[in-house]
Amino acid sequence: TDIIVMYMHIDTQVVHNAFWNDYEDAEADEIGWWSYEHSEVSRIKLDDWMTPTHWMPLPAAPTPGEVK
Repeated sequence: TDIIVMYMHIDTQVVHNAFWNDYEDAEADEIGWWSYEHSEVSRIKLDDWMTPTHWMPLPAAPTPGEVK
């Protein structure tokens, strides 16, 4: 499940979608926060200074015709 995460980089808040991997068959180095670097096939582990400090579920998608 994709969720919104935030971490600090220098003095900038970085916000984007990520997912938590703790699948039953995951290797120890695969457990943790992950995101997509350039595409859905290019994953990057969010660790060290990129470890998310805040997260929340993605909001519901807007319905057709909904005006915000």
